[in-house]
Amino acid sequence: MKVQDWKYTVKNIASYPPGVKSIDESVMANAVNAANYDLVKQLDPSDRVLEIGCGSASYLRDHIADDKNWDGIDVYEKDSRGRKCIATRLGSVHSIPFENDAFDVVLSNQSIEHWFEYGVKLEQGLSEIARVLKVDGRAHLNFPFYLHGHPLFVTGDLDGVLSFIDKEIWKIEDVIAFEDSDESDYIGWQRCGFPDFYVQRSRTVNTSYVVELVLKKTSSKKDDVPEDPASRKLDISSRLSGNRRALAHGVDVFLWKLLKKVTRGRTGKG
Repeated sequence: MKVQDWKYTVKNIASYPPGVKSIDESVMANAVNAANYDLVKQLDPSDRVLEIGCGSASYLRDHIADDKNWDGIDVYEKDSRGRKCIATRLGSVHSIPFENDAFDVVLSNQSIEHWFEYGVKLEQGLSEIARVLKVDGRAHLNFPFYLHGHPLFVTGDLDGVLSFIDKEIWKIEDVIAFEDSDESDYIGWQRCGFPDFYVQRSRTVNTSYVVELVLKKTSSKKDDVPEDPASRKLDISSRLSGNRRALAHGVDVFLWKLLKKVTRGRTGKG
């Protein structure tokens, strides 16, 4: 696979050591491992790290110098497969249950594109991440392009994503795309039920890929917590229904998905 027309940093997963890239994982999962591998190498042994949406496993926790410096939050005690979540606290990115300036690094693996599904705006989540970061701390946010989630991510609208970054709080340190020269193009949006006409409306797209956004916190002047964050009750909105998630991409995409569903029902084919 080859990432085309990328103006920022590009990294090739094929160059990473065994254990990072696995033949048993998708190119997207291997890209996330590669991003986490790079982050581990950058960490100071004393750095305190928070992982947003850690789920039931964490490459970062397993490879950090001292896992006592790692915290994770997630909204569920068990995932959709019944696996126990490894989070040290239940919590959501819209209301992180930690005090101001608690962490040197915050990591979010493949979650930002889904925040809107739970009623969390991009600017809300980014503001909370900034609040719990120390000044000069870094946020590493990786997400898929041309795959699934919010329309900005399905259509690969990088400028749209970057427009939500508050320049009074953040400095953009890097924007990295991960490709794999050993792999053929990964047409992930089709697997996730999106039509070519939608994804390729603005430009021809040949593959899905993972992007990592690295942000540095430059100011704490917008940090404001009226109560003890650790005492907050976990308040999670119900996930948007499939129909409402589809409508977020436009009526034409919704009708296309509906037609595909009806056609599958008639033919019995996926």
